[in-house]
Amino acid sequence: MILVTGGAGFIGTNLIDRLIKEKEDVISFDKKKFKNKNITIFKGDLSKSKDLKIFIEYIGRVKLIIHLGAIARVHTSIKEPKKVLINNLVSTINVLDYANEFNIPIIYAGSSSKFAGANKSPYAFSKYKGEELCKLYNQLYGLRVYVCRFYNVYGNHQIEKGKYSTVIGVFEKQFRENKPLTIVGDGTQKRDFTHIDDIVAGIIKAKNMIMDSKYSYLEFDFGTAISYSINQVANMFGKDYPKKYIKSRDGEYNFSLADNAYTKNTLNWKPSRKLSNYIKNIVNP
Repeated sequence: MILVTGGAGFIGTNLIDRLIKEKEDVISFDKKKFKNKNITIFKGDLSKSKDLKIFIEYIGRVKLIIHLGAIARVHTSIKEPKKVLINNLVSTINVLDYANEFNIPIIYAGSSSKFAGANKSPYAFSKYKGEELCKLYNQLYGLRVYVCRFYNVYGNHQIEKGKYSTVIGVFEKQFRENKPLTIVGDGTQKRDFTHIDDIVAGIIKAKNMIMDSKYSYLEFDFGTAISYSINQVANMFGKDYPKKYIKSRDGEYNFSLADNAYTKNTLNWKPSRKLSNYIKNIVNP
């Protein structure tokens, strides 16, 4: 059985669907309520040891943990630093302790924000320190851990509104509703956008490798190695489509670009989906 933390989220939802298609037994742990008739779902808070203890007593031992659970988004962490830091770091410690007790390998969801500067936001700091905790448990206890970093994910089940929304999700919703595209800052900031199908495919490959590999600790970057400015992305919806520029936010970084050569060579993985084609299908369905 595979445990997916954060299974109600954008990436978790897509990953669980894929795991089910591959005939894997899956159980999920998340704060949010969600429905999936094909898996066992446990609602709880991983940062609370009592919730984790009840969960462990319920499920016993699993063969693999894919730890996606976290409070995401940079601007959320700027507003609520204590909440994000405690949740993300304590959750990861609790998961690592559980995995170490039963010698269960872990795939940890890292973040490309690490390369923009771990001290740019509490979120970036928490994800970077999560990686360091993974290294600690690997080097000190021999726990098998693979870190998978994701670059600006978009696609099916993406969040389109609220504080956890993604830029592609926001643009898609605004376009669908014939509203101007809201661009944060001057729009020159560049991002490496990666389709959710490619992210999930990468996690599956990492899953297969960690179960059989002699390598106890590896790091993978799942990105396209192509960056687009937010202005370029907005123009994909139409150069003349109305845009609205809004005030920039603290903690946002100016550039992301994956170096995916190691991931491609080691996992035999490569991104197959293009952002321009995805948006083209939205504009001309």
